[in-house]
Amino acid sequence: MSAIISIAEILLHDDTLISWHRKYLQDIKAEADVLLSNLNILFDPAVEIAGKRSLVPTSFDFRQLLDGITSLATIFANRKDLEFVYELEGDIPSHLYADDVRLRQVLLNIIGNAIKFTDTGSVTFRVASGVGCLRFKISDTGIGVDEDSIPRLFQPFVLLDTEINHKLPGSGLGLPVSKHLVELMGGTLEVSSSPGNGSTFIVTLPKILGDERAVEATVSRTGTLYSPDTRVLVVDDNEISLSLTTGLLKSLHGIDSDVALSGPQAIEMVGRTEYHLIFMDHMMPAMNGVETSAHIRNLGGFNTTVPIVSLTANAVPALNDSLFRTINDFLSKPIRKHELETVLHRWLPDHLRVSHHIKKQQAGSAREAAKSFYKRLANIKEIDSRVGLKNAAGDYEMYEHSLKLLCDKIPMITQLLLELLDQRDLNELAIHVHGMKSSLAGVGVGALSDMATKLTNAARQEDYNQCRETLPFFVEELRTMGRRLQYVFGEAARSRRMRAQKLAEEAEADSAL
Repeated sequence: MSAIISIAEILLHDDTLISWHRKYLQDIKAEADVLLSNLNILFDPAVEIAGKRSLVPTSFDFRQLLDGITSLATIFANRKDLEFVYELEGDIPSHLYADDVRLRQVLLNIIGNAIKFTDTGSVTFRVASGVGCLRFKISDTGIGVDEDSIPRLFQPFVLLDTEINHKLPGSGLGLPVSKHLVELMGGTLEVSSSPGNGSTFIVTLPKILGDERAVEATVSRTGTLYSPDTRVLVVDDNEISLSLTTGLLKSLHGIDSDVALSGPQAIEMVGRTEYHLIFMDHMMPAMNGVETSAHIRNLGGFNTTVPIVSLTANAVPALNDSLFRTINDFLSKPIRKHELETVLHRWLPDHLRVSHHIKKQQAGSAREAAKSFYKRLANIKEIDSRVGLKNAAGDYEMYEHSLKLLCDKIPMITQLLLELLDQRDLNELAIHVHGMKSSLAGVGVGALSDMATKLTNAARQEDYNQCRETLPFFVEELRTMGRRLQYVFGEAARSRRMRAQKLAEEAEADSAL
């Protein structure tokens, strides 16, 4: 394993590698690193001491970690026509202090096993935040095991049912490693199961809140990639998400983007223009991002290799699933500026990448207008402008524009959601509520974004009663926030008119002198 890692490292230093080969080598090295870590934990004679040294706690974005895990799990559950249910309970913290790499490894191991040993039904992932602790509950409707066999699940290389396991990949390392890591993190791993009735794994860990400032310091950069000659297409049916994505590309990287509001429109546009990079929304009505990407690949020529980055509210980076061979990379929504820059560095040709630090200076009058606007915005309790402004890379003008798009969209989208509920069209309801989840998260409306997540899950599970109970409250909350936003924008417009009039009068008085 060490030799594989060393050879990969040597090859990665070859400047003649094409992007695809480099990406595959990076994936090989990453997977080898994980496997070597697992082997060290299992075979180190001083495993407890070495294991404790292997933990590297840090402050990290907890919600982003959960999004990545659930996105990956959803994809692999869908491959087996299984339902994947994701639920949140309690006040889920935004940032934690722990070993995020090990936590992700544990949860993916257990969820992966649940999917592997479940042929019909569902896998459910519940995350609950309690006093001083976090609980992760993974339940499935799979084959299950008898009570006497449960201890053997945590013995290395032990496969309980040779006939079943003969058909499935795996070495029997996942659960022993997971149990060991959970205990190193000061937690517990409990299991209950019975043959034919599935299994439930419960991971309980201490809840230590992370420092958001430390996370921001880790990802901050002194310079920004600047690439004004890059041709980019952004495909998204959500105008608010579209505004944020194109705004970030322009504001941070000097990239003017073409936009498409649907899959068919995107296919038509790539037939006319050779793009260097395509950002593709995952969930779109009629034709989703994966289907659109497949059509683009089938056009041939330049479009067979143009990098396509999937934009999704639950993205996981560098995923190489066979169903997603048409997609090169993934980017979470709302987009983080450092993640966007990482994607640009990864996929843009060398001749387009120019290191350039961008600073935007605002005129004094515009700065005063921004301060006035955000002072009024602070009275809307549903909106955390600090989060929204961070998602807009600190660009006040871009953030205000995104809020205005949301404000204008609320009357139409709330009416549409109610009509879809009346028509019992839960599939379309899930698509549109999911889109609102991204929009709300992008501008810093966390509570309503979480509510949209629960509504989306209910609609996907065809739980009409739950949708009927929750949607009216969601709609009313949206409309109330919309009315408050309308007032803020009205006051801001009046303030700007008065300021402009005052400046004009001062200029006129100066000219008279």
